[in-house]
Amino acid sequence: MHIQLFEAATILRCIIMAKQNLVSPTSQLLTDLIQRGQVFRASQSATDGHSSAHCQANKLSSASRQHIATGFAGLDHALGGGLALGKLHEFQRPADFYGDSQLVQAAVAYANSAPVFWLNPPAQPFVPGLQHAAEHYVLDQLSDEEIKWASSQIISNLGHGVVLLWHPQPDVQTVRSWQRAMQQAPEALVLVFSGLMPQEARAYHTRVRVRLHAATSASSSIAFDVLKRPGGWPVSLDAEKLAVHR
Repeated sequence: MHIQLFEAATILRCIIMAKQNLVSPTSQLLTDLIQRGQVFRASQSATDGHSSAHCQANKLSSASRQHIATGFAGLDHALGGGLALGKLHEFQRPADFYGDSQLVQAAVAYANSAPVFWLNPPAQPFVPGLQHAAEHYVLDQLSDEEIKWASSQIISNLGHGVVLLWHPQPDVQTVRSWQRAMQQAPEALVLVFSGLMPQEARAYHTRVRVRLHAATSASSSIAFDVLKRPGGWPVSLDAEKLAVHR
């Protein structure tokens, strides 16, 4: 597996699935992203000839499942079994890497052979650890306008797959555009990693605030404040130990 620059025409085929009613392959915004080196592809093959096969809507191994486990038992229980497919989930963190890794690993494991899109990750994904999905697409250093456009296009045309979004303070209009896009993606898993946000309403299915605690041992523990969940009141959860991955 390796990372290389991804050609504009190919990334468009994967993002919009060749739907004629969406942006054309000459989109100036996408062209600008490519030229600035902000769109990358991580694939298991160095041969671009396989790209058309990878761009097909690969079905997830458990597409019939309604929830995906986060790896945190207490959080899964509070959310009625985990993260619901086809819904928008927000994780507020005081800083990058506060619980991101375990949540990302759960999402990537769910993807199986389907594509995973990374938008503005705080660090470049570790390529040898991305064996689960057939294709990883990394779009970084996007402006607010670019991430709103790209994420909405990806989500609404993904079908099956995972979208991982990092945005420090997404506004109401941006979140609403993601929520509208989710109506076209009933089997997609979309996680939004934001900073600490005000309590005003947002169009998320779930909203979770992450709290990290120093543990007495070499490991750390993490706790969650569930600010919004379907069918339940907000709740604060006890700390759970972070898994150690070697």
